[in-house]
Amino acid sequence: MRVGFVYEEGKNAMVFKAAAAKAVELSVGVEIVDSPAPDLLKVPLVAKRLLTDQSCEAVVALVHASEESHDAIALLHEKIIDVELSERKFVFLEALFDDEWKTDEELFALARSKTIDALRKIIRAPPQQTTPQSPDWMPGMPSAPSLAEPSESEALDFMGDNAGKLF
Repeated sequence: MRVGFVYEEGKNAMVFKAAAAKAVELSVGVEIVDSPAPDLLKVPLVAKRLLTDQSCEAVVALVHASEESHDAIALLHEKIIDVELSERKFVFLEALFDDEWKTDEELFALARSKTIDALRKIIRAPPQQTTPQSPDWMPGMPSAPSLAEPSESEALDFMGDNAGKLF
Protein backbone atom coordinates (compact mmCIF):
# COMPACT_ATOMS: atom_id res chain seq x y z
CA MET A 1 0.00 0.00 0.00
CA ARG A 2 1.41 3.38 -1.04
CA VAL A 3 0.82 6.18 1.43
CA GLY A 4 1.79 9.75 0.76
CA PHE A 5 3.45 11.75 3.50
CA VAL A 6 3.43 15.55 3.40
CA TYR A 7 5.29 17.76 5.80
CA GLU A 8 6.05 21.44 5.84
CA GLU A 9 9.61 22.42 4.98
CA GLY A 10 11.35 24.18 7.82
CA LYS A 11 13.15 23.53 11.05
CA ASN A 12 11.03 20.45 11.92
CA ALA A 13 11.10 18.84 8.48
CA MET A 14 13.89 16.37 9.30
CA VAL A 15 12.17 15.34 12.54
CA PHE A 16 8.87 14.76 10.69
CA LYS A 17 10.57 12.76 7.94
CA ALA A 18 12.48 10.60 10.46
CA ALA A 19 9.29 10.00 12.46
CA ALA A 20 7.46 8.84 9.32
CA ALA A 21 10.32 6.50 8.41
CA LYS A 22 10.26 4.99 11.92
CA ALA A 23 6.48 4.59 11.76
CA VAL A 24 6.74 2.76 8.44
CA GLU A 25 9.23 0.31 9.93
CA LEU A 26 6.45 -0.74 12.30
CA SER A 27 3.82 -1.03 9.53
CA VAL A 28 4.05 -4.10 7.33
CA GLY A 29 3.28 -3.62 3.65
CA VAL A 30 3.26 0.18 3.71
CA GLU A 31 5.41 2.19 1.35
CA ILE A 32 5.80 5.90 2.10
CA VAL A 33 6.12 8.42 -0.71
CA ASP A 34 7.16 11.64 0.96
CA SER A 35 7.04 15.14 -0.41
CA PRO A 36 7.69 18.40 1.41
CA ALA A 37 5.39 21.39 1.03
CA PRO A 38 7.08 24.80 0.73
CA ASP A 39 4.69 26.28 3.31
CA LEU A 40 1.64 25.38 5.34
CA LEU A 41 -0.95 26.46 2.77
CA LYS A 42 0.67 24.35 0.01
CA VAL A 43 0.07 21.10 1.93
CA PRO A 44 -3.29 20.37 0.17
CA LEU A 45 -1.71 20.90 -3.26
CA VAL A 46 1.14 18.50 -2.46
CA ALA A 47 -1.34 15.99 -1.01
CA LYS A 48 -3.41 16.11 -4.20
CA ARG A 49 -0.29 15.59 -6.29
CA LEU A 50 0.64 12.52 -4.22
CA LEU A 51 -2.85 11.07 -4.63
CA THR A 52 -2.97 11.62 -8.39
CA ASP A 53 0.59 11.58 -9.77
CA GLN A 54 2.11 9.11 -7.31
CA SER A 55 -0.98 6.83 -7.07
CA CYS A 56 -1.04 6.90 -3.29
CA GLU A 57 -4.04 5.34 -1.60
CA ALA A 58 -4.09 7.96 1.17
CA VAL A 59 -1.96 10.78 2.54
CA VAL A 60 -0.76 11.73 6.00
CA ALA A 61 -0.10 15.46 6.39
CA LEU A 62 2.04 16.26 9.41
CA VAL A 63 2.22 19.98 10.23
CA HIS A 64 3.52 22.18 13.03
CA ALA A 65 0.76 24.38 14.46
CA SER A 66 1.42 27.41 16.60
CA GLU A 67 -1.03 29.75 18.26
CA GLU A 68 -0.48 32.27 15.47
CA SER A 69 -1.33 29.73 12.75
CA HIS A 70 -4.85 28.96 14.03
CA ASP A 71 -6.57 30.59 11.02
CA ALA A 72 -4.14 28.96 8.59
CA ILE A 73 -4.83 25.52 10.13
CA ALA A 74 -8.59 26.08 9.78
CA LEU A 75 -8.16 27.02 6.11
CA LEU A 76 -5.80 24.08 5.62
CA HIS A 77 -8.40 21.70 7.03
CA GLU A 78 -11.07 23.11 4.70
CA LYS A 79 -8.83 22.73 1.63
CA ILE A 80 -7.88 19.17 2.61
CA ILE A 81 -11.57 18.28 2.71
CA ASP A 82 -11.86 19.67 -0.83
CA VAL A 83 -8.99 17.39 -1.91
CA GLU A 84 -10.65 14.38 -0.26
CA LEU A 85 -13.93 15.07 -2.03
CA SER A 86 -12.35 15.60 -5.44
CA GLU A 87 -9.99 12.61 -5.26
CA ARG A 88 -12.30 10.31 -3.24
CA LYS A 89 -9.36 9.33 -1.01
CA PHE A 90 -8.39 10.16 2.57
CA VAL A 91 -5.95 12.82 3.73
CA PHE A 92 -5.20 12.61 7.45
CA LEU A 93 -4.16 15.97 8.87
CA GLU A 94 -2.03 15.57 11.98
CA ALA A 95 -1.20 18.88 13.64
CA LEU A 96 1.51 19.10 16.28
CA PHE A 97 0.79 22.02 18.59
CA ASP A 98 3.49 23.91 20.49
CA ASP A 99 2.08 23.00 23.88
CA GLU A 100 2.35 19.26 23.14
CA TRP A 101 6.15 19.12 23.10
CA LYS A 102 9.19 20.92 24.50
CA THR A 103 12.25 19.09 23.15
CA ASP A 104 13.17 17.61 19.77
CA GLU A 105 12.89 14.12 21.31
CA GLU A 106 9.33 14.83 22.44
CA LEU A 107 8.51 16.25 18.99
CA PHE A 108 9.93 13.11 17.34
CA ALA A 109 7.93 10.80 19.65
CA LEU A 110 4.74 12.80 19.10
CA ALA A 111 5.21 12.92 15.31
CA ARG A 112 5.89 9.18 15.20
CA SER A 113 2.85 8.44 17.40
CA LYS A 114 0.51 10.58 15.28
CA THR A 115 1.87 9.08 12.06
CA ILE A 116 1.35 5.54 13.40
CA ASP A 117 -2.22 6.43 14.43
CA ALA A 118 -2.92 7.79 10.94
CA LEU A 119 -1.43 4.68 9.30
CA ARG A 120 -3.65 2.47 11.47
CA LYS A 121 -6.70 4.44 10.30
CA ILE A 122 -5.60 4.08 6.68
CA ILE A 123 -5.08 0.33 6.99
CA ARG A 124 -8.50 -0.10 8.65
CA ALA A 125 -10.32 2.17 6.19
CA PRO A 126 -12.14 0.42 3.37
CA PRO A 127 -10.82 1.23 -0.11
CA GLN A 128 -12.63 4.11 -1.72
CA GLN A 129 -14.47 3.71 -5.00
CA THR A 130 -12.71 5.51 -7.80
CA THR A 131 -15.74 5.77 -10.07
CA PRO A 132 -18.83 7.55 -8.86
CA GLN A 133 -21.99 5.51 -8.76
CA SER A 134 -25.55 6.70 -8.53
CA PRO A 135 -26.93 6.16 -5.04
CA ASP A 136 -29.59 3.57 -4.44
CA TRP A 137 -33.07 4.86 -3.77
CA MET A 138 -33.27 2.84 -0.58
CA PRO A 139 -30.92 -0.10 -0.06
CA GLY A 140 -32.78 -3.38 0.20
CA MET A 141 -36.00 -1.96 -1.27
CA PRO A 142 -37.40 -2.37 -4.77
CA SER A 143 -36.40 0.28 -7.28
CA ALA A 144 -37.68 3.79 -6.84
CA PRO A 145 -41.22 4.41 -8.03
CA SER A 146 -41.37 6.08 -11.39
CA LEU A 147 -43.10 9.38 -11.54
CA ALA A 148 -44.69 9.84 -14.93
CA GLU A 149 -45.12 13.38 -16.15
CA PRO A 150 -48.80 14.35 -15.99
CA SER A 151 -50.51 15.29 -19.21
CA GLU A 152 -51.72 18.87 -19.58
CA SER A 153 -55.33 17.90 -18.89
CA GLU A 154 -54.33 15.97 -15.74
CA ALA A 155 -52.23 18.87 -14.52
CA LEU A 156 -55.17 21.27 -14.67
CA ASP A 157 -57.75 18.74 -13.38
CA PHE A 158 -57.38 19.93 -9.82
CA MET A 159 -58.79 23.33 -10.79
CA GLY A 160 -62.14 21.91 -11.85
CA ASP A 161 -64.32 24.28 -13.90
CA ASN A 162 -61.97 27.21 -13.35
CA ALA A 163 -59.12 25.61 -15.39
CA GLY A 164 -59.52 27.97 -18.33
CA LYS A 165 -60.27 31.05 -16.21
CA LEU A 166 -57.01 32.03 -14.63
CA PHE A 167 -57.75 35.78 -14.57
